[in-house]
Amino acid sequence: MSRTKVFRVWWVGPGDYPGGQDRHALLYDRTHKMIGYEDDFLSGISGRPYAAVDNDVRSVAEKQGTLTDFTLYERRPR
Repeated sequence: MSRTKVFRVWWVGPGDYPGGQDRHALLYDRTHKMIGYEDDFLSGISGRPYAAVDNDVRSVAEKQGTLTDFTLYERRPR
């Protein structure tokens, strides 16, 4: 198993807010067991983070799902 703590998949595209950065990312933080979208690359998760562990990430990926699919795996108290 990889010892990598943080994964980012980034791309260049239009900003989500006026004057916003054009680099975005999907951020998966294994240490804090969170996954989410970064509108401004390297700024941390923008908006709602989702609780996730490796098995959850694999399950959503196998279904070719989206971030909102992680609500099925939420383990945090509501």
